[in-house]
Amino acid sequence: MVKRPKSPEVVEEARYFTVCQPYPLNANWVFEEDQIECARWVAECIGPNYVWGMHEKPSARGMVLLEISKEFTDHARLLGEHRWSEMLKAPKDEEKPRVSQVFHSFYAKGRDAQKDGWKHIPVKASWFGRDWKPGERGIRHPYPATHWCNVPTEDKTNKPLCRPLPVQEKPPPPAVPPPAPVVGSSKWVDKQNKASPTRSAWAKGPQPLDIGRANQASRPAPKSTSQSPLTALSPQLSKGEGISAVSPRSGNVNGVALAASSPSTGQPSPNPVSPRQKTARAKLIPLKDFVSKGGNQVPNKPWGPDKQPTPTSATESSFSAPSPGPRNASD
Repeated sequence: MVKRPKSPEVVEEARYFTVCQPYPLNANWVFEEDQIECARWVAECIGPNYVWGMHEKPSARGMVLLEISKEFTDHARLLGEHRWSEMLKAPKDEEKPRVSQVFHSFYAKGRDAQKDGWKHIPVKASWFGRDWKPGERGIRHPYPATHWCNVPTEDKTNKPLCRPLPVQEKPPPPAVPPPAPVVGSSKWVDKQNKASPTRSAWAKGPQPLDIGRANQASRPAPKSTSQSPLTALSPQLSKGEGISAVSPRSGNVNGVALAASSPSTGQPSPNPVSPRQKTARAKLIPLKDFVSKGGNQVPNKPWGPDKQPTPTSATESSFSAPSPGPRNASD
């Protein structure tokens, strides 16, 4: 049997676009009136000479394919979202929120669309006769510009029909940052926890073990041979032989000036003696001399106010000096 020859390649002179929710509202493609209304709507946008035909499919509700001549190159006028409230002169209440979205179709040839069940509807020249002129019907003239829109959600069980809008022809609007979460909400709490995560010692990972330090820590500590500050100052203090002589008025220890604060500013006097600097040793007085001179004796005076003499006359009682108060035991 002779094999059937291959069909010749058909030169496609049209480009196909997918329309979601085309005009008019609830169009029934069986009726010619709805076909004419849709063809005239597209002609208002791009002109009647570029509209060649349409394809409809009963199972594809709200979808229609437009067959547009390749001579039409200003695709930005047709692609995008057509808002009925802008393109209609007197839209009805049910037509105001409606939009029609036009995208490039995945079908490159009309034959491929017909194999998938799309029925071709040719556009007749009589639809744009003498009784039709741009802007005389319910659509505005000049036609308003379209808007950017995202690809609609399609049936995953069928072939995709809509391509995303090209950025060169329909750039998307700038991205709007999401609003900040309400303080105290679950999203706000999650954001705070992610912003400042708690770090523990285990987050750094295992640290290398220093064997030398570990051995030193395990050895017993040697006995302390350090001396107290007084013993280090003079060995005579440890034996109880003497103490340093301190002058309370000058603030000197055997001629060595001590750090004192200024009475006016409260700041330490300049050039104070640093505890780490080497200074001259204070001269020590033997304990025996200190005890023999009565340095450790306190006069046995009773505590309390001194007894005042009894005034002999009224003049002495009225001009007597006030009581100086209790005396210190060292006075």
